[in-house]
Amino acid sequence: MTGSHLSTYMRIALIYAQADQLSAITGTLSSLMGSSSLGSSLLHASASVLIAGDVSHWMGMGRVLVKQSWTRITFGADLCGVLSDLSWGGWQQLEFAHVIKHMHSLLELDALRGLALLANLNNTQRLNDASIAWRKQVEKWILRRFEDWAITHEKVRLSRDNQHFSH
Repeated sequence: MTGSHLSTYMRIALIYAQADQLSAITGTLSSLMGSSSLGSSLLHASASVLIAGDVSHWMGMGRVLVKQSWTRITFGADLCGVLSDLSWGGWQQLEFAHVIKHMHSLLELDALRGLALLANLNNTQRLNDASIAWRKQVEKWILRRFEDWAITHEKVRLSRDNQHFSH
């Protein structure tokens, strides 16, 4: 074995070792999702390992981490928003289905957080593949809720941001 072959093998071994470490970290983070005391630290660590991984990581342990994040809907929404803001390559494959599935629950649980996430995702065109039926359901919820709300600066901004949601 020449020196160049040895270094190629060593680089490959390092890549596999790093991938294994990233998967181990991701698995540990997934198991911590039930701990609300970790808050923003868990959010930052989760986003970091997902951003650091490649497609094979996303589709393995990354998928588990994203799914676990939505067991606490507000945490899942926050992670979804961070990953969208960072233009994470795995967003459409992993987060989109959770947004579609959990948005109604998020809107009921924390309307302002849900509307802010919708506005963010709509403005970045992440919801282009959402079905017309889902869009109409969300639009109906928005219209119904805004009928009963007192006007505040934040609600006016969210209303304006979500105004063109169904278009």
